[in-house]
Amino acid sequence: MPRRVQELHVRLNVLVGELTQSLGRSPTIGELAGAARTSEEEVLEAMEAAQAYRSASLDAPGPDGEGPGSGPAQLGQADEGLFQVENKILVERLLATLAPREQLMVRLRFYEEMTQSEIAERLDISQMHVSRLLARCLQQFREVLAAGGFDDIDPSQP
Repeated sequence: MPRRVQELHVRLNVLVGELTQSLGRSPTIGELAGAARTSEEEVLEAMEAAQAYRSASLDAPGPDGEGPGSGPAQLGQADEGLFQVENKILVERLLATLAPREQLMVRLRFYEEMTQSEIAERLDISQMHVSRLLARCLQQFREVLAAGGFDDIDPSQP
């Protein structure tokens, strides 16, 4: 937090106490800004920035209103995407075994979810040819996997 905001926050804490006592109620943002000789926007900025230094208890009820202890349960959840990392690496390595045009076809079909007709139109070949090439690529993938081709998956080697 910038120094000017920190200093304003400290000044506001003093002013809130003084104004609360003199007014008999909590001061408004406008009253705080007037007493601090600053704008309402700067008062709000200082008050909001101060929240960054406040921590909430992990045992406190969560935002959904669940009881104490709901916080720590959230800390241990598994990242479902983490289990897909090896699969993504494997697919990238399999794709690298294909010719560039075949790689493009597989990406268009399975990543961009284009139809075989759309791929054929884009590559200026027949839909039947796209179908045969995709079938050949997938068969090649099956053969590599059946032979245990990439048992040594190394994340640094796509």
